[in-house]
Amino acid sequence: MLILTTLRSRRLQALFLNQLPVVNKAVQGNGVGTLEFGFSPSWSAAYANSGMELFAGRSASLAPAFYDLADVDGVYRLVMRLKTDLGQTA
Repeated sequence: MLILTTLRSRRLQALFLNQLPVVNKAVQGNGVGTLEFGFSPSWSAAYANSGMELFAGRSASLAPAFYDLADVDGVYRLVMRLKTDLGQTA
């Protein structure tokens, strides 16, 4: 998976789905939600998608995430199916 970030500068991240330890999903009542690919320290994750990420500090490594997905359950199923096809079921 490739993630292009263009907020302050252009940054391209490559993630290998079969090497991700975890995919975390959070869903609101309306089905909109977040997928987080990996782990973020709890103290820095509090700033994720808040507009205040700079307070997490430069050393904070936030896991790549997709926010405000309209069909987070469908995207999660797709990611998990791809992980399974690549040989990892967890």
